[in-house]
Amino acid sequence: MKPRPPTPLLPALVKAPQLRGWVRLAVELGPLARIAGPVAFARGSAELRALVRRSPGAPAVVERGALPGEQLADFEAPIVPVPATGRARDAKALESAVLRSIDPAAVKAVLDEVDRRAGSETRRIAALVLSTAHRPCTVPEVAAALGWSHAALARRCAALGLPRAKRLMSLARIFTVERLAEWSGQPSGVVAVALGFSNPPNYRRLVRGTFGAPPSAVRERGGARHVARVVLDALDGTSTVQAGTRDEK
Repeated sequence: MKPRPPTPLLPALVKAPQLRGWVRLAVELGPLARIAGPVAFARGSAELRALVRRSPGAPAVVERGALPGEQLADFEAPIVPVPATGRARDAKALESAVLRSIDPAAVKAVLDEVDRRAGSETRRIAALVLSTAHRPCTVPEVAAALGWSHAALARRCAALGLPRAKRLMSLARIFTVERLAEWSGQPSGVVAVALGFSNPPNYRRLVRGTFGAPPSAVRERGGARHVARVVLDALDGTSTVQAGTRDEK
């Protein structure tokens, strides 16, 4: 079997030795290791910037207080902060923050186009759906994060001419899997499992139920870029992709 290519480096600036060990374990022993890592620790801000340039699209994991405020404000990559106190540490929260921060330009491009095509409320819904697409999420969770009930979200989607929230979430999940697969160089099935699908066949079923074709056909049509176009068409009511979906389990 052909070996998989290594995942991109995850730049980090963590000064406390014990905290360094915790970050390495949190990243390299969990699902995140299928997409990003190993952790590359910098000795200072200049070296961190160099590591970020070596791994475009990767966020930087930074110990709180390790970068001056003025550098944090204009840093060229998303910053994922790591609390220095053990009580506040949560490996799953760190994983989630890193996954949410990878390849931000692709997400920004979609949201910028939503701004151009639709109103602010559609953008707000799109931003929330995309920000939660790196993990399993339910429609009531999305509605609550927007400050609405499940029924109110359904009404708003209908009033805006949008598909049902579940369909938008399915499209966002597929977009996230495909763009992270492209970014990491890993198979989409591997990435799907890292993002919470129980196995690759469940991801294939979701793609086939949404697009009427397997993931390989979606990639032949342009992969994440094709899915992004379908997402944008869905948000302005012009999508021609079949309406049926099959949820992942």
